[in-house]
Amino acid sequence: GGGDADHVVQGVLAVGEGGGGARYHSITVEAMAFGNTGDAFTALDRLVFREKRYTIADLLRAAERNYSEDAELLAALRRCPHYGQSDAAADANTARVLHILSDLCVAARDFPVQYLPSLHTLNQDATRGKRLYATLDGRLAGEPICKNAGPGLETRTAGPTSVALSATRIGQELLSGGQALDLHIGANLLNTPEKREKIAMLFRTYFANGGMQLQVNGLSADTLQAAYDCPASYPNLIIRIGGHSRYFNEMPDVVKREFIRRLRIEENAS
Repeated sequence: GGGDADHVVQGVLAVGEGGGGARYHSITVEAMAFGNTGDAFTALDRLVFREKRYTIADLLRAAERNYSEDAELLAALRRCPHYGQSDAAADANTARVLHILSDLCVAARDFPVQYLPSLHTLNQDATRGKRLYATLDGRLAGEPICKNAGPGLETRTAGPTSVALSATRIGQELLSGGQALDLHIGANLLNTPEKREKIAMLFRTYFANGGMQLQVNGLSADTLQAAYDCPASYPNLIIRIGGHSRYFNEMPDVVKREFIRRLRIEENAS
């Protein structure tokens, strides 16, 4: 109670009551690493409770060691279903995470303050991931977390259709703060009328099934690597990054490397 937050709320009310001003004060809650959390639930369910191969303590100890002494367990984690592979159980666990977040945001509302759950990492999937410890989905310490509404890096080997289908199952109607799903559509998927129509059908299917926003990049990983190596030769190279466009050269190196790596994985999956 008290403090700056109360002054902000009172100020918003005063402006609104004066006529013509804002009557609502919204705070966006970014669900960083939501997919990693959902995948951790899936791994725990399979390896600990169903197969009984490991205990929760085993997984925690392994994560604390960054899996440096636990190659077999790490491999088992990575063989588990993941969000982004169009697996019903993995998608349901990820949706569960977002339902919990949405319920907490609703419970915390105190008019006129509203908390809006959102999946917008922008470029922080790389920068925040760099500071984050190993997680129970098999992600190593320092690795990027899930980007925007998408899955983890290695999960994108399933291809854009699986990624999009998973994203339609997480309850995007709960995300009143918005979300963006990043997809890479390579030139090899657009070089005939038939292929272009298939991509158009994928987009239509995504939106017809509850998808809210797509961010599509068509650049090749080779082009981005060339721009990374020689920025002066690519002064006008632009990328889409969670709701807006940015010059590639303006991005921190850690973000550029993640972008190149993600596109390389997605190209190999196409």
